Amino acid sequence: MLRLNLIDEPRKVCRKCVRRLPVSCYSKHNKAKGGLHPRCKQCRAAQDADLYRRQREERLVRAKQHYRERREEILAYQRDLYANSSRHRFEAKQAAKKSRPKWRRRRRSDPVIHLMDSVQTQIRKTLNGLGRDRRSALYERLGYRQSDLHAYLRSFLGKPCATCNSSTVLALANAEIDHIVQRNTATSREDVWQLYRLENMRMVCKTCNKTRRKRS
Repeated sequence: MLRLNLIDEPRKVCRKCVRRLPVSCYSKHNKAKGGLHPRCKQCRAAQDADLYRRQREERLVRAKQHYRERREEILAYQRDLYANSSRHRFEAKQAAKKSRPKWRRRRRSDPVIHLMDSVQTQIRKTLNGLGRDRRSALYERLGYRQSDLHAYLRSFLGKPCATCNSSTVLALANAEIDHIVQRNTATSREDVWQLYRLENMRMVCKTCNKTRRKRS
């Protein structure tokens, strides 16, 4: 589509339609004067379409003849291309598996990590639900109610971070839940329940939580 509304853009006269158009309406041509094609893009597109209509049958005949003469060569090239692309996809998939964090690789196969993710999801839902008490076998197993968890974590807000003792005051926007005994130390289901006791959780700033995850 021609952009005729560019007032400040330099203009050039098309050799075909004799219109003075912005230089953005012309294709680049290194050997042409000024580095631009003498005909605008719209004129060249119309000329190419007209040429294809006149030569369509001839081009189809030549393409079919070329395929018949070199059929085996073309099929061999396509098979090699498909094999290389399949091998490339397989290698990329294997590389992605190797680069995937160890914690993520264990999620599907380790029942301890599966339980840990379930507990983490329920706690996140509790915080999003403003700590309403609902009957839950999970919280009965942990030994506290949703409102207890909500009140305990909110007690850290409005205070400096206990880990770095910075002047930054903890708020919902810059605080995260941290486990004093790290999650990657759990080796049994009983360890998971101990990780999510109130005394093992606290609110810290995002910087401290990120640093502790890297060290572990």
